[in-house]
Amino acid sequence: MELRRLGGLEAEHGGAVWQAGAAPTSLVSAHNEDRPIRVLRDLAGDPIAALRAAAAEWSSNRIRATAFAEMAVTGRRARQTYRRAGLRAADLAPPGLSLESEAALGYAELVDTYLGSAPRERRAHGATLAHHKQLVLPPGIDAPWLAVAGEVDAPRRPVNVGVTSHEQHDIVVRLPHETVGPIATRYVVVGDLEKSPHGVILLLHGLGSRLEETERVADALGELGYAVLAVDLPSQGYAERVSPAAIADPTLGTYYTPTWHSDSGYTYLSLNEAFIEAFVEQLGVKERLVGVGGGSLGGTLALRLAMTHRLGPTVRYLAWSPGSVWGTQQTNYVNWAAIEATLGTRLFAKELLGDDHAPTDLDSRRDYISWVFDSGPPFIQRQPKLWYKGIAREEELTLSARRDRRELYGFEHRIACLALAYEQTIYSVCEVVKGEATPRYARILNPMLVIAGSRDDDALDIHREVGKLADRMRRHGRRGRVVLLDSCHSIHDERPRALAVEIDSFLRDPAMGVLSRPGISG
Repeated sequence: MELRRLGGLEAEHGGAVWQAGAAPTSLVSAHNEDRPIRVLRDLAGDPIAALRAAAAEWSSNRIRATAFAEMAVTGRRARQTYRRAGLRAADLAPPGLSLESEAALGYAELVDTYLGSAPRERRAHGATLAHHKQLVLPPGIDAPWLAVAGEVDAPRRPVNVGVTSHEQHDIVVRLPHETVGPIATRYVVVGDLEKSPHGVILLLHGLGSRLEETERVADALGELGYAVLAVDLPSQGYAERVSPAAIADPTLGTYYTPTWHSDSGYTYLSLNEAFIEAFVEQLGVKERLVGVGGGSLGGTLALRLAMTHRLGPTVRYLAWSPGSVWGTQQTNYVNWAAIEATLGTRLFAKELLGDDHAPTDLDSRRDYISWVFDSGPPFIQRQPKLWYKGIAREEELTLSARRDRRELYGFEHRIACLALAYEQTIYSVCEVVKGEATPRYARILNPMLVIAGSRDDDALDIHREVGKLADRMRRHGRRGRVVLLDSCHSIHDERPRALAVEIDSFLRDPAMGVLSRPGISG
């Protein structure tokens, strides 16, 4: 198990962040993270009611009318109903409004086309939507704001945030789970899954994020001869939301927190691992899969998957800025106590979706997003400072991430994110499970690449803990590589090409064993 330190890397600058226009003040609650007003939320999931409302106001209030029509197709449930219904203008027309019904229906079709298009086409489609809204887009704005009530009906495609430059594919992943049904999600492919010379890599996004997070790394790996898959994980990104009642629901008293010295109780981490295994099986890429990994939560999942060996004997695992390498209750009581007092409390609080007409109601949307971006647990910096500390585009990336969370937020999303944060903090690959003689990482048999940024050194000490991991795994005879490079937590944002080069070097290193997949060069 070798340890490498890389310094003096040149800065890597990404392109401009995709920008949607500002939400009309009459349609959102500005003090509540741009939450859509009640009349829009009430239409979520009901495309017929939404389009009838659009027709009724098409001539008198175009901004409000187009927002109603957008509600017919921006939500996952609404769009599914809309497509199945095969609606015609005659099905919607109130007396004397047949032309308005046709216009509203035609506009909804344009929005649906826009949401499924690639970025190159999106800009032209966005200009068309702005024309129908009777708006002129200012310079630097790529598309007008579109109405979406994600907390009621989660969208299946990015709406007011940037989108992958690759074609988006839909898949329904069927899990071997007693209570969780099939989960609809989206994925993208960089390269050719069947013909890429160096095989297939699956990349996993971080907590509360989406597949776009890994795009710059995926593109760089594609240039190096790999096919790369990226997917939205359950209840995150634009995947279908899974009811906590079907898994484990803290508001119903059916979720029990795990303990650091046990392997049981990590319910949400286990669900994600089962989802990843089922996704790989359904796509039929297992025979060509050479690497699985990701950053932060994606790194934690890679570490845990490496211990199960269920993805095959020759798959190598990749974890950058991984959670679950730090000490837990046994070895770092201060960090553990801070998490218990914040994440634990929030996870078990019975927070319901508040009513923006009742200021005294606890509103978990505002509360949760503000907690992530403006406050945070004691002794730990605000999350954006952990993600983007020192990056030249820190403010721009923080604002973009905040827009993401506004669109992705919902009760199921919040519970999944809090539970995953809690579980990966309590869990540590460096701890010894009660009744066993060796730490968890000793179970890792396949070669493992672990990367940390030298500036990822806040209270959770990921950089220092990863630095210790090479010696620990070496003592147990494990193969792999630990790399410390000049970066912060979000290596995929700050050093995507350097990260891709390290992954390529690791996967093609003969000292790690020969890649024996059919049709793959070593």
